[in-house]
Amino acid sequence: MRGGPRGARIVLLAALIALSGCAEAEMTVVRSPASPYAPVNEKHGGTVKYLNEGPQTVLDARERDAYKKMEAECRGRYKVISERTERTTPSYLEETAPRMSNTSELKVIDFECTQDDGDFN
Repeated sequence: MRGGPRGARIVLLAALIALSGCAEAEMTVVRSPASPYAPVNEKHGGTVKYLNEGPQTVLDARERDAYKKMEAECRGRYKVISERTERTTPSYLEETAPRMSNTSELKVIDFECTQDDGDFN
């Protein structure tokens, strides 16, 4: 192996650092009106998106991060309204020949905060 064991450790460390930044989920929140007069049954929730590609351990970490963000946004319980995958808009890699596009698959989770004792009907 070129570079020996030390070179392999450096490559492994660089890969772990690169992957650690990819484990966080992006969240867009749909908030209830700011009015103090809004009804208690006003819907509150949002959408969480994360990259749905990579090793299973990274996917599991992204999913856990998404769950944590939904729980934090709702200050407790929430229910998942829908889950789907989306493809990102292609971005073209300029230095490649022939011209290649780079798209990614995102996991999208729509959620709603709940204040009940678990009756999700």
